[in-house]
Amino acid sequence: MATAKTEANLRQICDLFEAKGVDVLLCGTEPYYPTAKGAKGIADTASQVAFEAVFPRVAKAEGVLLEPNLIDGLYGDPARVQPDRLHPTWKGTAYMAGRVLPEAMDLLDGAGGGGSDAFNFDEGTVSLWFKAGDTAGRQALFSKDAAGYGDGGGTSLWLEGKQLCLRFEGETFAITLKSAAGAVKAGEAHHAAFTFDHDTGTRLYLDGRQVMARSFLDDWQGNDEAILIGARNPFGTPGAVTGVRDFFHGTIDDVAVIDQALSGNEVRALATDGMWV
Repeated sequence: MATAKTEANLRQICDLFEAKGVDVLLCGTEPYYPTAKGAKGIADTASQVAFEAVFPRVAKAEGVLLEPNLIDGLYGDPARVQPDRLHPTWKGTAYMAGRVLPEAMDLLDGAGGGGSDAFNFDEGTVSLWFKAGDTAGRQALFSKDAAGYGDGGGTSLWLEGKQLCLRFEGETFAITLKSAAGAVKAGEAHHAAFTFDHDTGTRLYLDGRQVMARSFLDDWQGNDEAILIGARNPFGTPGAVTGVRDFFHGTIDDVAVIDQALSGNEVRALATDGMWV
């Protein structure tokens, strides 16, 4: 295998991101792995060693963060891979995401995201599309939360079976908004959104329709927790990403965190044509 060409390509990619001011987390991988149709990759031991050395060398030369082997341990659990013994299941995807989460949070902190004050909104909207592979149990879509109430504003959006649920915390108590039972269908694309401000309270939307509203007046001004997509952190240590759970079994797309509370018509526009005005 032409590892020199691989290394040159990776360095060029890193240089392109650097030119755009984008931080990079470089993830290495194994050169040899099992599949249902036999092993694939580089069988020669010397070539394997040469391939694995590329990633730390590029990371050092380019000054970027490194996860040496993204799939380390992936194939040790049959539940993490599909029947082809190659591609990950949702459990495998969650496993790999967990491996890079600390480094990803380091990048977000350095870029002013994650748990910084970049999202300390006094009003806001969260909008996203999702397609659930199944509707079993509790599956998180969005979270900005940790254990306890803190200074208020802890937020979690999740599926409870076929029901969309939103929890929004104050400093001493919390409210929960829910869609109708059975509103979410596995394998179908759905749009979810919620808004909060001090005039209209908290509102939950599913597929462009408001499904519940509460006159609850709190915000994210005191919420410095990290934003998680497809997972929750309800019992984690405040200010840290620990105890991540309730991973989503499907696809989440077009996530938007907006520093204003959109109107019902604007949320409906997001759900129908992906635009807000």
